[in-house]
Amino acid sequence: MSDSLEAQPPELPGVAHAPTHKIINYIRKVIPVILEDGNDDLSALDAVLEDKNTQEWVKKFISDAGCPALLVQRAALREEEEEGEEKEIVTYSVSNEVVYVPGKMSSVVILKKGPVVEAEKNIPSQLRMISFSEGSAFETLHAYVSSAMAPFFKSFVKETGKSDRYLSFCSQ
Repeated sequence: MSDSLEAQPPELPGVAHAPTHKIINYIRKVIPVILEDGNDDLSALDAVLEDKNTQEWVKKFISDAGCPALLVQRAALREEEEEGEEKEIVTYSVSNEVVYVPGKMSSVVILKKGPVVEAEKNIPSQLRMISFSEGSAFETLHAYVSSAMAPFFKSFVKETGKSDRYLSFCSQ
């Protein structure tokens, strides 16, 4: 596993990194919205965000150019209570490694646009979000590429008039 918390991240000279607590606060705001957690009790998310390992992974994500992604996963398990009612037990996990986990799992991958997350810039403007839910990884990949990335890229090429440059690049 490449999640070594021992390795020191390479420093970029003259760039102040965003404070860890700012990224954690941002995650705390966006994850429930993206993962549609209708549960008002976010204690499971809060617990994982307060965990020392999570904070180290977030710190590595912020400052290490070799760590482009942060994965936040939400798992929900339904259990029957004594009265016959169902209770949902929610757990979260955070990692620097993007992996597929079978079963009832929803995930958000947070990607950096640059090599580090800078203190002087707006946090949302430096990040990209991709959500994954249960189901086939092939279908998810196909949906993202065919329904979002390809039309976006074709529109970009058309708007910028850079079709010759991009078509020659793609044919190499």
